[in-house]
Amino acid sequence: MRKATLIIAAIALVLGTAGAGLALADDNDAADGVPHTERPGAALDTAAHDGLLTKQIEGAGAASWAVNVQAVQTIGLLKAVKYAEDLQAEAALQAEAAARAAEQAARTSRASSSSSTRSGSSSSGGGGGGGRLACIRNHESGGSYSTNTGNGYYGAYQFSQSTWEAVGGTGNPANASPAEQDARAQQLLGSGGIGHWPNANC
Repeated sequence: MRKATLIIAAIALVLGTAGAGLALADDNDAADGVPHTERPGAALDTAAHDGLLTKQIEGAGAASWAVNVQAVQTIGLLKAVKYAEDLQAEAALQAEAAARAAEQAARTSRASSSSSTRSGSSSSGGGGGGGRLACIRNHESGGSYSTNTGNGYYGAYQFSQSTWEAVGGTGNPANASPAEQDARAQQLLGSGGIGHWPNANC
């Protein structure tokens, strides 16, 4: 649009200059009755005039070219800035998605770990004995290592005090650690089998 405007302006300048020259020649002709083209030096004046017009047109063309180059450079810069902004926005979205995925993975891992811990605690009561020991614990005390109902039997395996001491235990079996109760029960199971717990169908 700006290029077209410059071209129109150049044409107008040429036409205006030419018109002024013709008007001036006509005035001179009218003043003395001698045509301008027949005056001495008329050819030189015409050549100089044409040269001036040529320079003016060339100057207008150069200005138009400079404007076009500047416009192209400006458009290219704007496109580059827009492209950089788009890349930055895309990178931000990808980083946000990665952060959300990492957070979700961490939550899943924590939930799984917590579930495994609760499952292990409920099945072994905090102890490490599995298999038949777990069956005996669940049957005798529901898996609670601190069971003391006052019936003369204590802990997860419901030891009597005499049996507890016979396998090397001291103090109240219900106050012993889960690991010690498991070890004493395993020792008892190895020496007399499941018969020490006649009501446990294990």
